[in-house]
Amino acid sequence: MKITKLETFIVPPRWYFLKITTDEGIVGWGEPVVEGRAHTVAAAVDELSDYLIGKDPLLIEDHWQVMYRAGFYRGGPIGMSAIAGVDQALWGPSRANITACASTRCLAARFVTGSRCIHGSTATAPAMSRTTRAPLWTAVSRR
Repeated sequence: MKITKLETFIVPPRWYFLKITTDEGIVGWGEPVVEGRAHTVAAAVDELSDYLIGKDPLLIEDHWQVMYRAGFYRGGPIGMSAIAGVDQALWGPSRANITACASTRCLAARFVTGSRCIHGSTATAPAMSRTTRAPLWTAVSRR
């Protein structure tokens, strides 16, 4: 799945909406706006679209880090609002994909990116918590 299009909708007097579409037709919506500065935030989202088009929409945290850290100037209300709106919009395709796939396939996606995921269930006693006897789910990142 890849991001194919970012569309923006400025609604008077001060609202701004972002629609992210994937190649599979899944759509996500976000609201990246600073009140009274919709056109300025639209320019910031347009700058981010160069990076986002063609990327996997499920790597939300990775995209957030790149959008925040790749620029020379970080933060500020305009840039952070643009990132927040993109973040909101990316959760639409993410939720649609998670509900459509088996949990093992969703967890396996983390192996491809280099993260380790350790799973224990009630069927595997050594992997259970000794204090609560509950299953252990632990994700360990390489970073």
